[in-house]
Amino acid sequence: MIEKRGVSFMEKPKKHEVEDALMHIVDRVERVEESQKESATRLNDLERNEALQDKDIKNLTVSLDKIQENTLWLRRTVTNAMITGSVGFFATLVTGIIIWAISK
Repeated sequence: MIEKRGVSFMEKPKKHEVEDALMHIVDRVERVEESQKESATRLNDLERNEALQDKDIKNLTVSLDKIQENTLWLRRTVTNAMITGSVGFFATLVTGIIIWAISK
């Protein structure tokens, strides 16, 4: 080992050690690049899924608005039918009482 200005240097490495180190570095770089490609693919998939979910949410919101409008009209119709039925019942009851009173 050679030491220069407080920094130690190893003796010149052998050719096969350098080649092994380079192969190791190349292998790691390839794995990192593959990992980046996979991450990019997953990111694209997530962005696509998010866009589809946003579209689905908008469609569901429109559907819920339509259901709410239909429910409102259904409640109004049922309420009007009950009021009309009650008025008709009381009108018939009053008419019956008047006819019964006149006939006595």
